Amino acid sequence: MSSTLDALEALFQTDQLQAKLSEFMHKEAKVNVVFESTDLGEEQKLEYYEVWRAFCDMIEKLLESFLEDQPCSRDDLLRVLAEVPDSCDSLVCAPYILSVLKYEQFLDLVAQWRGSYDEEELGLA
Repeated sequence: MSSTLDALEALFQTDQLQAKLSEFMHKEAKVNVVFESTDLGEEQKLEYYEVWRAFCDMIEKLLESFLEDQPCSRDDLLRVLAEVPDSCDSLVCAPYILSVLKYEQFLDLVAQWRGSYDEEELGLA
C-alpha cells in the first residue's frame, strides 16, 4: 500500500472523521427514517439522491483538503485507488470513496450503518 493510501486510511480511522460520518448518517441521511429501502429494485425517492449528493460533496471536500497535505495530485490519488482491489474490505476508507462513485454503493453503505444499530437505537422499536 502506498504512503498516500496509508495516510488516507489513517484519516478515515480518526475519531473526528468517524464522528462526522456518524453525524451525517444520522442527521442528513437519517438512516433510521429516510432510507426505508436501500434496494435498487424498488423505487427510490428523490430525497435519497439529494442525500447522496450531499454525502458526495462532503467526501469530495475532505479529499481535496487531504490532498493539500499530500505530495500527490488528485490524478495520482485516483490511480492509487484504482489499484486497490474491489474486494478489499480491510480498508476503512474504501466504502466511503466508492460511495461517491456509485449511488448503489452509497445505498449499501447506508444499509451497513443501519445494520450496525439495533432497532431501539434507531428509534424503530
